[in-house]
Amino acid sequence: MYELKARLDGAQVYHQAEVDALCQDFFSDPRTADSVHARLSRHVDAAVERFKALAEQDRDDFAGWVQSFRNLYGYLSQIIPYQNSSLERLYTYLRFLGAKLPRRSQGDRFEPDGEVELKYYKLQKIGEGRIDLRVGEPEPLYGPDEVGRRRSESEQIRLSSLVERLNEKFGTQFTPADQLFFDQIEAQAAARKDIRQAARANWLDDFRLVFEQALDGLFIDRMEGNDEIFRRVMGDEQFRSIAAQYLLQKVYEQART
Repeated sequence: MYELKARLDGAQVYHQAEVDALCQDFFSDPRTADSVHARLSRHVDAAVERFKALAEQDRDDFAGWVQSFRNLYGYLSQIIPYQNSSLERLYTYLRFLGAKLPRRSQGDRFEPDGEVELKYYKLQKIGEGRIDLRVGEPEPLYGPDEVGRRRSESEQIRLSSLVERLNEKFGTQFTPADQLFFDQIEAQAAARKDIRQAARANWLDDFRLVFEQALDGLFIDRMEGNDEIFRRVMGDEQFRSIAAQYLLQKVYEQART
């Protein structure tokens, strides 16, 4: 992780003063100043412009380091406390920066026609056998039961009970009205073309990778909708995990309809 930090620092896309300024705003009371979205965005806007000025390969490398650092920190922070460290501040900053970095152009799609095409096939006998049908007590034959219909083992919960669960687990005081924040995230995600395509083309476990990469950006886009929930989602991994699992299930089901 320190090696990744050194690579990120060496790319000179962001300045330490910008990292410190964003963290100071993020961990302070957002209601003491102007729009929280505008305040936090301005700390990464300059870095986004520097990123755009890099060569294509350098942009790809930097974006990959950002994602790797966020994933690795998110994992190790469950084991090792990093509070108030330079790694904690950089992780917080990169969650905002990563969500605002331009996505790489997909370029020309590769079409296999003319390059990879099946023209011939060969049918070859490689063995033979015999099914031994013996007289005796027949084995009962059952139709399909759970095959192909089994849902995820994760708990299916209503939105109102999600708020209740968060309150019970974390001692928060969210009300049913706070469900609007999660409603907006769900609706925005399910309306995105790339997320809908990924949901329709993948099983839930594979779709999870796509959804988790987009989740930070979805939260940041709606940060002004509910400051308290937003701060908990971005700063508490356990809180985020419960909310993310719920949203994953809801968005996946809605996008496939």
